[in-house]
Amino acid sequence: MMFVSRQHEAHRQLECPKGYTTFYMLFKPSANKNIRWFADEFAKLPRFFPCNRSISMRFVRLIALAEREDFSYGMRMRIQMSLWALWFEILDSATLSIKQKIPEVFDEIVKRIQMHPERDYPLDGLVEEAGMSKVSFISLFKTAHGLTPHAYLLHCRIDEAKRLLKDGLSVKAIADRFGFRTTQHFSRTFKNFVGITPRKWLSDKRA
Repeated sequence: MMFVSRQHEAHRQLECPKGYTTFYMLFKPSANKNIRWFADEFAKLPRFFPCNRSISMRFVRLIALAEREDFSYGMRMRIQMSLWALWFEILDSATLSIKQKIPEVFDEIVKRIQMHPERDYPLDGLVEEAGMSKVSFISLFKTAHGLTPHAYLLHCRIDEAKRLLKDGLSVKAIADRFGFRTTQHFSRTFKNFVGITPRKWLSDKRA
């Protein structure tokens, strides 16, 4: 997966479950018209979008080459040209995924999850509602939202947990609200998404 972070946003690895291959792009203000154009184009993309493995691996190799200091000016120019071509492929990949036809039922399911993340949403029930096979449903959901249905539900629960922490609810109360087995289970899940424990996150916000 390729995740795009905008300025002042956390690296997406901090907000996604472990096990995902993630990268980010951060565009700084520049007088260069080309850079500004790319920044504007990337700003139009959704927070999550699928990116094929070929693009991901090429991006990694380019980053590794760019960090070396033992290459010539000609090599630097080739890297720069390859990076421009790769950026266009990323934009094309994202645009194609956005244009893919997503059934309206997906929007209804996502709105329910966002509004009531404390509820359970059995996969079999969602699959039946969507009227498709389990494999197709998961694949299409991931294409539309960048996460599997279960991971997306956890993502929404953690977002709501942040709000409840700010409102003064205890970690135990929040864990109970969202059906986590123990406060430790909730804290581990929170850390997988955010990168730090709930108490550390709240402490940082109050600092």
